[in-house]
Amino acid sequence: MALLGRDLAVLTKGGGLTVVSFERNEMTDLELAGSSAPACALGSCGRETIVSGHEDGSVVLRRLGDDKVRGFSLRPAGVRALACDRRGRICAGTADGYFFRLDPESGTADIIRFAGRSVALIKAFLRDRILAVTEPAAENGPDAARLHILDLEGRTSRTIELEPERRVTSVSVDYDGRIIAGLRGGEGLSAPPRASLLILDLGGEAASRSELAGHSGGTRDCLTMGPKVISCGREETGRAALRVWGTEYYVRTELNKLAIRSTWPSSLR
Repeated sequence: MALLGRDLAVLTKGGGLTVVSFERNEMTDLELAGSSAPACALGSCGRETIVSGHEDGSVVLRRLGDDKVRGFSLRPAGVRALACDRRGRICAGTADGYFFRLDPESGTADIIRFAGRSVALIKAFLRDRILAVTEPAAENGPDAARLHILDLEGRTSRTIELEPERRVTSVSVDYDGRIIAGLRGGEGLSAPPRASLLILDLGGEAASRSELAGHSGGTRDCLTMGPKVISCGREETGRAALRVWGTEYYVRTELNKLAIRSTWPSSLR
């Protein structure tokens, strides 16, 4: 999904694009102009521009206001991850381990190769830094998922490697630079289910990490909103669930609000 102001752009089955408006209560299917290949990654730049990555290695920018479409060919391999930074540059990652930061105005790009890996997720955050998550190129490779913090202006990078059996499903970056990562469940592991929500603080020379239980069946997605973290995933029963996480003080305050609301007379609700 990608947020376009108050609308959502979503990928449909088969690689199509649809814009969902809750205010107008309508869904609009978009033609795949600029590329005939199915879309497999989606992002947005501002309120009106959709960015789609396709199986043929192309990236397409579509401005909804005037239907202007621009396409860029990156690699033969499919584009698996997309993000826009605050300067309007497109960050794209491919299945064969290439990372691009593309300036659509000049048509130039910064390129990094992660040999033997696939770029799974990208997030742009503070001070033009970029978070890229890579996985082994082979489906059952012995290597682990890695989180790369890239500073292309400063020409520096930092890599954090997770345990081999852990796979990252989503990432979000807090306003203070902490990284929140959702993890898959422990399918196939003999050990009990592990925490599926990871928090990394990169403030010092060595990254500190803490874990939250998340969802026993794995955390599918997560995001930060002020003092809280919101996650969705599968519970042990197989049911989908949405959870809100915060400090003990924050949770206690929110529960008190709920208690107050529940005691209001029905005429005032």
